[in-house]
Amino acid sequence: MFYTDIHSHMLFGTDDGPARAEEMCAMVDEAYRTGTRRICLTPHMAPALFHENSAEAQAAFAILTDYASKQYPDLSLSLGNELGYHSDWQKSLKEGKCRLLGGKYLLVDFLAGVTLFELRYALDDLLSSGVHPILAHAERYEALCGEYDLLQGFCRRGLLLQLNASAFTDKHSFREKGHIKKLIARCHIAAVASDAHNTNTRPPSLSGAEKVITSRYGADAASLWLSLSPNRILDGKPL
Repeated sequence: MFYTDIHSHMLFGTDDGPARAEEMCAMVDEAYRTGTRRICLTPHMAPALFHENSAEAQAAFAILTDYASKQYPDLSLSLGNELGYHSDWQKSLKEGKCRLLGGKYLLVDFLAGVTLFELRYALDDLLSSGVHPILAHAERYEALCGEYDLLQGFCRRGLLLQLNASAFTDKHSFREKGHIKKLIARCHIAAVASDAHNTNTRPPSLSGAEKVITSRYGADAASLWLSLSPNRILDGKPL
């Protein structure tokens, strides 16, 4: 099985991903080597944390596209963003500073310490606006532990959840493991993605996640989360 990665930070000089073009290309090398054939580059769009990086993202994407076309003709790259939720997010979309995945889906994240009140307000705001939000690395938010009925309600309204590969490959506490299992059992998991930032501590490989998912949930679940649903997202198709 080849993988489709909808969440990655590989574009150099744009956010907290690689600083140099060589590092960026090394990340793509590793992703390809371990089985990824379609990647959406999603630099942070978070004005409070990073500078307005749309131009830098376009420039880095052009360099990466040129590199990949020569080295890996069967590798497909696209450019999106990971929106750090803020009050002017709709303006960022209208001005083209924040790009949707597949022209339809909005990958969105929050600070680690976000409160349940803030999450409820923001998710309601996003869903009421008519966009199709994907909550990035949903397993990370402490405020959502135990709030599965609430999440189910948001999922029924159209919220999709993305889990990081590290949710399956890294060591976790008993509580964290239970939280991840309940997210999978009770909510709509749309994709497992790398959220890659480098080749060492946050690598672009999804092969380890495939092995764990297959052993715990079966080959169909691995195919759904790592290939089928991510492809539909990047094609702008409904799930």
